[in-house]
Amino acid sequence: GGLSNSDQMLMELERKNLFLIPLDDERKWYRYHHLFADLLVRRLEATPSPGLSELYLRAAAWLELNGHLESAVDYALKAQEYELAFRLMDQIKNTLWNRGEVRTLLTWFNTVPEELVRSHPDWSIVRGGCFMLVGCFDEAEEWLQAAEDGLGPMTASDRHAVLSTQRILLYRSVCARFRGDYAAAIALSQSGLDRTLTTEVRDRGSALLFLGQAHYCAGNTDTAEQVLVDAIQTTRAAGHGAAYLNASHYLAQLRVLQGRLHEARAMYEQMTRFAGEQETPVQAGTEYTGLGDLKREWNQLEAAAIDIQKGLELAEAGDFIHFLTEVYPARVRLAIAQKDWEAASSFIQKAEQVAVRCSTSIEIENLRAWRARLYLAQGNLAGAGQWAETKGAEIADPYGPQQEFELLTLARIWLAQGKTNEAASLLERIVGAAERAGRVGRVLEAQMLQALVDQAAGNEVRAVEALSRVLARAEPEGYVRLFLDEGALMAKLLDKVSSRTRLDVGAYAARLLAAYWSERPEESVPLAKTSPGGPPIEPLSARELEVLHLMAAGCSNREIANGLVIAIGTVKRHTANIFDKLDVRNRTEAVTKARQLGLL
Repeated sequence: GGLSNSDQMLMELERKNLFLIPLDDERKWYRYHHLFADLLVRRLEATPSPGLSELYLRAAAWLELNGHLESAVDYALKAQEYELAFRLMDQIKNTLWNRGEVRTLLTWFNTVPEELVRSHPDWSIVRGGCFMLVGCFDEAEEWLQAAEDGLGPMTASDRHAVLSTQRILLYRSVCARFRGDYAAAIALSQSGLDRTLTTEVRDRGSALLFLGQAHYCAGNTDTAEQVLVDAIQTTRAAGHGAAYLNASHYLAQLRVLQGRLHEARAMYEQMTRFAGEQETPVQAGTEYTGLGDLKREWNQLEAAAIDIQKGLELAEAGDFIHFLTEVYPARVRLAIAQKDWEAASSFIQKAEQVAVRCSTSIEIENLRAWRARLYLAQGNLAGAGQWAETKGAEIADPYGPQQEFELLTLARIWLAQGKTNEAASLLERIVGAAERAGRVGRVLEAQMLQALVDQAAGNEVRAVEALSRVLARAEPEGYVRLFLDEGALMAKLLDKVSSRTRLDVGAYAARLLAAYWSERPEESVPLAKTSPGGPPIEPLSARELEVLHLMAAGCSNREIANGLVIAIGTVKRHTANIFDKLDVRNRTEAVTKARQLGLL
């Protein structure tokens, strides 16, 4: 009868909303109402009793036995049983890292006396690893050094010490990477790989990942590719889901740098599916962002915004430095494409708040370049010029690939300032270095800017030829924003290319031009263009202007339909409307008259 009385009492307390709160629908789990719980704890603390720690310890033991390890850690720390707390933390640290809850571990460590952590090399390594993941590299180095000091001399047969040393080397390689010391990052991660025990497939996979990242950042494209492919296979075989996703992500990013956008998309889509199955959503943050950034490049801005937002939320929840330093710039790129200057500025600011966690991080300089690029997009040449003045004086030779973004920004500012010789010389260096390393995406960007420099220098024929070559290389991968984000100067050059080059490149240029004007309908549609002495012309719609540009490029109705993803019947209807509005009988007359009226 006792059990049924207990059931009735619980139901009665719940009905009256007294003392208890149910935690499930089966009415198996309850907790005290927090006010009642606080009262009981205060009563207990006020009662002189040597048994409070003992109660906390019993709670920790019961929670551990029933699989509630996080709560068990809390009670072990309250009991000041630090050895027990760390034993429990060690069991769940990988789970917490994969869930992006590294801050929980740091909070726990903050309740342990510092000298006690220093006296345990394993604890120091985990604490150093936590600081490394959130981007506090000075603190990370301090704790990794404490761990190394604590390990002291060891024998090669000491498996535990070997693994500990390997982790220290790999964590240090990340600190070196974010400070821009890629030679040290490669040496440290290679050393970590060399120390991997042959039996430890998981640790070998992790070491390959760190080495691949270091080579990627150093611009060693071919080596990075080989190592990352090896890392993907090894981490997959070891069932190390988080490292597998990370290695796959870097390889997908490498594909983007190589100008292989479709391959990158296939990889990102596969990774988001894998992440969903593995329940490692934080790791998927950069995959959604990577996918969204490709959609932005292809000018699918609404779809891009959804993916990038999803990636942003996951990355912010985890607070990992290597995720945040990717998602914020992707969000800035999207905002610039949307001409949302306020959003662009606010996300640069968010990224800056993360970067300054380490005062020597190269991310800080990278974000200054982003700020300059935003000024340029807004037409604030004075603001952009200020940054260019300091940057132009300190170009390293040779420079690293991570500086390429800054140098391409500098070239754009010099172009806007009319410094065509300086811009031309810098772009030549960028093209050479990027071409040698196989970074085709960067080559296309630099060569496109070279065409704009030629145009600005008055060399129109050369500019048209240069842009035509870039378009021929870019068209198979579907680049759009690469060209559109350059604004009116690019539109002017695309217009010349669309009417003067061979059919396929001309059609691609006309499609880009149509996309450019569709974002600026107020500029593109003349309200009342008139032929000399004639009546006003009825304005063309944005879609009719797109068709007109493709018509001028020599596209057939079928090619126009494919390019604009519409039916041939719709193309014919638009064509008839154009003829009617321009008062002409055929395509040739339409294009001639459109040029006279400044519509092309």
